[in-house]
Amino acid sequence: FSQRRTNELQAEVFPLHDETIPVDAKVEELIDFLASPIAAKYPSNDAGSSVSYEHPRVAKARAMLIEKGTGIYPQLVKYMSDDRYSCSKIRDPYWHNITVGETLVEIIAIGIEFDGGGYRGTWRRAAGGRTIPKPKLYMYWNDKYKNDYPLFAAYAAKHSKNELMKEFIQWAIKTEKDAGFLNQKQEREVLSNYEKQLAELEK
Repeated sequence: FSQRRTNELQAEVFPLHDETIPVDAKVEELIDFLASPIAAKYPSNDAGSSVSYEHPRVAKARAMLIEKGTGIYPQLVKYMSDDRYSCSKIRDPYWHNITVGETLVEIIAIGIEFDGGGYRGTWRRAAGGRTIPKPKLYMYWNDKYKNDYPLFAAYAAKHSKNELMKEFIQWAIKTEKDAGFLNQKQEREVLSNYEKQLAELEK
């Protein structure tokens, strides 16, 4: 190859691996870096791949935002409708493209949302034969804050993730009990993980 062609190839490949982010990047800049510089390889609900994808710069921006803690949540919720492409994940079993806004929800949920047990995937049978979804942060927001994300964010900014997880688990336990159980065995399967984690948080 000529040096010119080598330079051209390097220019083509560099964006695929560039994770450069200024160490003093502000929150809004980090949110902007959550938008992938590489377009999604497949459309959502495509079966073309079994491997998730996240550009290195997106992963780095995600980690830097998580490290900043709950104090930045009021800034994050302002961008929850940002529909730019961020990354891709495999979900049952299709490729799903995640927006910047969805990535921000995931960032907020880390360290707050906690999964109990007793589910087959994300659903379980409840009392009366009903099928109910596993308690998730978006359901907690709807139930307790009526989807007023700024209200939740303002509250969260003044509390630690452990405190917020404790409140989420208490809500989840009540939600599970209100839904009811098929039998005592299922009740223990569903509640035991919540109760163990709650005991750890209360130490």
